[in-house]
Amino acid sequence: MAGEHLEKWTRRQKAFAIFSTVLLISIVLTVSVFLLSPESEVSPQFPIIRNLSFSELPPLNTTTNLTYTISLVPVFFEQYGACHMGNISVEPVLPAGLSLVEGNKTIRKTNLVLGEDPVSFAWEVKPVKVGNWTIRVYINSTDPDSTPYFLNNKKYSIGCLPIIDTISLGVSEGGMEIIEKSA
Repeated sequence: MAGEHLEKWTRRQKAFAIFSTVLLISIVLTVSVFLLSPESEVSPQFPIIRNLSFSELPPLNTTTNLTYTISLVPVFFEQYGACHMGNISVEPVLPAGLSLVEGNKTIRKTNLVLGEDPVSFAWEVKPVKVGNWTIRVYINSTDPDSTPYFLNNKKYSIGCLPIIDTISLGVSEGGMEIIEKSA
């Protein structure tokens, strides 16, 4: 049926359809390349190592420390030195199965300089409900003057990039178990 319909098209209609399709694909690719270009200040290689971890995996209703650590990739630090990340905020989003016992929900640091030593953010949490849960930690640097660096002769900045890291865990009466984590 569809073949019969196409057979009725003239050569001019077929050529126009092919030309329109190629033009549309070209426009989409051009816009994609522009939005992902280095001039947008988004780094193709984010030079930060992130680690989201617990001090221990306790049984239900027992506290533990949730720690989020960031540091520069050693090779990056050796080449560029410390980086000024400016105004940074780190915020965990806890699911219903975990509660915040101690610590500010959002931790803000101004004039953060990320160097050779890692920077840690910590919260005391407690598993309060049996189930499978996912914790999300958001980190965002909102300083447009963060330290620039060059990669392949293009200028980049490590600021202004929101990152979301997750850790999925199972909570039972006997304890917590990490199922999967992104950092």
